[in-house]
Amino acid sequence: MDGEYVFNAVKSMASQFAAYVMTVVQKYGKQEAFDLLFSTFDRYGRRTGNMLKQQLEGKEANVQNIYDIMLSVFPAQGFEAEKIEESANEIIVKIPRCPLYEGCQEAGAPAEEFCQCMAKPLMNAIVKAINPKAQHRFVKYRKSAEDCCIEQLTIE
Repeated sequence: MDGEYVFNAVKSMASQFAAYVMTVVQKYGKQEAFDLLFSTFDRYGRRTGNMLKQQLEGKEANVQNIYDIMLSVFPAQGFEAEKIEESANEIIVKIPRCPLYEGCQEAGAPAEEFCQCMAKPLMNAIVKAINPKAQHRFVKYRKSAEDCCIEQLTIE
C-alpha cells in the first residue's frame, strides 16, 4: 500500500476517534477522559511491546535494534521517521508528518494533549516492554502540520 494512502486512512480514523473522545470529554470531563485514554494506550503499548520483542529473535535489545523494530511498525501507522542523531545509547528521530496531529486538527481537538495521552504512553510502554532500561520521550512537539516532532530513544 502506498504511504500517502495509509497516512490519509490513519488521519481519517484519528479524526473520528478524536471527535469521539471530545464527546466523552463533554460528558465526563477532560481529566477523566484523558486519564482513561492514557491508561488505555499504556496498556496497549505494553501488549504491543511484548509482541514486538519477539522480533529480536535472540538479538540484544539495544537502542539500534529497538529502533529497527519501531521503524518496521511506523509505515503501517502512517508515520515516517528520519534519524537525525545517533550514539550507542541514544537515537533521535524527526517525525515529519503526523496523521494523529492532522486528524485532531480536522476534529477540532487539542493535538498535543492527545499525543500526551496516546502516543507518549504508547511509545514508552512499547520500548520498556522490549527493554525495561529503554525510554522514549518527545523532545519537541509539532506546532503545525508543516512542523515536525523530535523523539528520543535512550537506554540507561
